[in-house]
Amino acid sequence: MITPPDPSGCQEVDGTLLTTLGNEQQGKPVYVTATLKCGEKYFILLQRKMAVNERDTTWKVVDQVTVSKLKRGYQIFPPVICESNNFPGNPTTAVGKFVKQPDNSFESRNITDAWRFDLDNGRIEPIPVSGILCSVDAVD
Repeated sequence: MITPPDPSGCQEVDGTLLTTLGNEQQGKPVYVTATLKCGEKYFILLQRKMAVNERDTTWKVVDQVTVSKLKRGYQIFPPVICESNNFPGNPTTAVGKFVKQPDNSFESRNITDAWRFDLDNGRIEPIPVSGILCSVDAVD
């Protein structure tokens, strides 16, 4: 059983819908990920939609990863900007640095950790850092 962190004193720094709501119509689960910062620790949570009533959606944490402390200048990149050559099509998150490019876009460097979200099994799995790219286009 996964015991998520106590949300008091934590701040959500990212949240991403990993599957479309159309998955429900196909009988597949709907997943979201959230990254919480609790003191110096970060928690990457994988949550599955369990139920919906008139006003609320019930989510269950099905897996989590703890990042003890980030090095200075490092961050956790959200899955909407990352991809893995080793696991194409799988949502991926990573820890690293952003470096500004000549066209004012940003690309990841010095990736230290990476994970893929295995949505078939509801798991967060560590993956090799080689072949990971996280990037953000330049803003006009």
